[in-house]
Amino acid sequence: ADEIARLRLFFPKAAERIATSFFDVTPKNQPDERVEMVPCVLKDDITSLRRDTSRRTRSILLYLSSQQPFGQSLNEITELCAAQKDTTFHLFAPGKTLETLPATAENVHLYRHGDSSFYSVIQQCSGIVTTAGHTLLSEAMHLEIPVYAIPFALYEQQMNARVIAQNGFGISHTSIDEPHLSEFIEGLPDFTTAIHQDRFALLRGPSQQTIIQHLEQKFLR
Repeated sequence: ADEIARLRLFFPKAAERIATSFFDVTPKNQPDERVEMVPCVLKDDITSLRRDTSRRTRSILLYLSSQQPFGQSLNEITELCAAQKDTTFHLFAPGKTLETLPATAENVHLYRHGDSSFYSVIQQCSGIVTTAGHTLLSEAMHLEIPVYAIPFALYEQQMNARVIAQNGFGISHTSIDEPHLSEFIEGLPDFTTAIHQDRFALLRGPSQQTIIQHLEQKFLR
């Protein structure tokens, strides 16, 4: 009860509540706490992409967040990737982190955050390894790309990663290690099929227009 009272200080009563999510949530029945769930807000750079899966070689987009310490050194991660010799890795990381890294293997390519190559990489990649933040996971599910999620100790990330793992859209683990990385790579075809065939868990499509129409109907008529 105390926790609910504290939350209400930050989230006062409102005429309408809208929440975006890449997965569906059963809304509460209480009128004063009801939330309208809509799909994610997606950038035009993502919605305009047409996936290119024609390449026979497997490629993985590995994105390390700059928001919190990852818990593993970049050198350790690149060594794990280099050992997967039949897979190409495109690793995006904070620029200062990359400056301290020695030369990497031929199958590991490094990029700074914000590199324009991100969209061409995500267009062609077979899977994504990343922390479990909402934005990239939303983009991955929209593009039907499996995810190896490494959640921080945050409720949102734990929930996002759980949805990925429980529905067979990828896997979740506390770190990147060889057994789980191999499991993820070998399971990519099945994970991709699960995302494509899902009709219950995922909320699909960009929601910008849906949100605008909802607000117009509620408040501008």
